[in-house]
Amino acid sequence: MPLVAAALAGCGGGEGGAGPVPADGDPAAGAVVFEEAGCGGCHTFGPAGSRGTLGPSLDGLDLDLERVVEQVRDGGGGMPAFDEELDPRELADVAAFVAS
Repeated sequence: MPLVAAALAGCGGGEGGAGPVPADGDPAAGAVVFEEAGCGGCHTFGPAGSRGTLGPSLDGLDLDLERVVEQVRDGGGGMPAFDEELDPRELADVAAFVAS
């Protein structure tokens, strides 16, 4: 199930970077990444107070942590890849926030 259905204009984040994504993401830090990367511009997500309508609502979804990491990192289904914008720690953190 793709996390978004449309391209995310104006989204972006940190320095980006390769490397393995840590398994111990911090949801509190992920809330900051979610905001700074502009995720709420496309996604409705109650915990973030966002009401985006371009991508699917993340509320009420049973999201698998590994699937969220893959979707955010690699993109697909209209969502751009964030592998160049977010470093592995940021990916782990935002995934932990969205999947929590």
